[in-house]
Amino acid sequence: MDTLKAETETASETEKAILADVRARFETTENPRIRQLILGLIDHLHAFVREQKVTWSEWEYFMGFLARAAAVTKDGRNEFIALSDSIGISMQVLAASQPKPPGATIPTLIGPFFIDDAPVFPIGADIAGGASGHPLYAYGRSRHAGEARLGRDPERLAVG
Repeated sequence: MDTLKAETETASETEKAILADVRARFETTENPRIRQLILGLIDHLHAFVREQKVTWSEWEYFMGFLARAAAVTKDGRNEFIALSDSIGISMQVLAASQPKPPGATIPTLIGPFFIDDAPVFPIGADIAGGASGHPLYAYGRSRHAGEARLGRDPERLAVG
């Protein structure tokens, strides 16, 4: 029993030493807020690895996953942004940094079909561009914390 206790204490001390060494590398980060965020991320990731008892083969899988995302990241396609979106981190950042009043719609992200300088159509316009099929009529309204809100152009409702 004493051997098990000693091994556990040694493992705990090793984990603490690893974390202290890594933290020391980032303690000199010049920007105080970035330093706080990096150190917090390191603390949480190390705690996650300890709590979940991540094995080396599991960690290799996740490193490979991130490497594959990096490999397909190119101009105009950033798989790390897509990963952040798919695991909900982007939304969590918006929710934490831009709290909304009760009843407000949660913010949304620019999706994969966003196009810079997309054409503007007046309300009721046919945007099918000659495509065949049945027309879809959609109705909605934009509200700002319970109030209807018009944008600068009275023909269009504002987002936000």
